Amino acid sequence: MLLSQESRTSFGIISAFAAMIALMEYFMNWTAVYLALTVLFEAFGTACIQASQQFTRPLPSLGVIIGYGAAFWFLSLTLRDLPLGVVYATWSGLGIIFACTSGWVLFGQRLDMAALVGIMLITMGILVMHLFSAGQRA
Repeated sequence: MLLSQESRTSFGIISAFAAMIALMEYFMNWTAVYLALTVLFEAFGTACIQASQQFTRPLPSLGVIIGYGAAFWFLSLTLRDLPLGVVYATWSGLGIIFACTSGWVLFGQRLDMAALVGIMLITMGILVMHLFSAGQRA
């Protein structure tokens, strides 16, 4: 039985937040906060790219600069304690999840079942990497 579009998208949102919570509970320090802020500012900047309509709208265009500037700042803080590969995999994976979610919520873009399965696999990969990888700490 196929799930409704609303149920599938809710699953994606819940998966993203579950991954973020698991990461924060695991690290329980500022590194997790910096990583979460990296992801959130990158997602904000990405949503602003769409809203800027090819940089023809000034306010969303400014949001792109602020979002990506802050994301890279927090990325640099995160890299003090975690290896680049782990940070980048987490950032890009959660960034994909948040970009898909913001595309649906803000711009009415649809996610099909294949996209939702992909989001679930990304989430599972991030959790496996952070919970079971011996090489995750610098």
